[in-house]
Amino acid sequence: MRNFLIGLGLGIAAGTMIAPASGDESRARVRGRAQQIFHRVRRRVNRGWQKAAMAGDVVRSIRSRSRTERRDANAGDDRETGSATRLNTISREELLEIYGIGPVLADKIIQNRPYNRAEEVVERGILPQSTFGNLREALGRKSA
Repeated sequence: MRNFLIGLGLGIAAGTMIAPASGDESRARVRGRAQQIFHRVRRRVNRGWQKAAMAGDVVRSIRSRSRTERRDANAGDDRETGSATRLNTISREELLEIYGIGPVLADKIIQNRPYNRAEEVVERGILPQSTFGNLREALGRKSA
């Protein structure tokens, strides 16, 4: 124990004589360095939060855009369903009023009901594409 105390005393004496600055100065330097590190870390954390906020904005924008696209697509589906419904209920006389549809085509359209989509008239080979354009236009006018 005695040797330990002697070594401790000698170490304190040597440290005091060799140390380049006083305790107050050393503590001030350590405190200043710690503050620099703290501020640097704080800036990086703030940048991280800003990037996360920007990423959140991008995600919200994408979600909003996809919701809008889905809504627009569903509106298109609603229009298609409306056209098919109208095609399933339109009378023979109304079909005959459409340019390009005569008695034979009107009867074919009526005989092949029901339709899930208006395009099925072309897909099933009942109407040519050019006449279907006239039919679609007329269905849009009548349902509006």
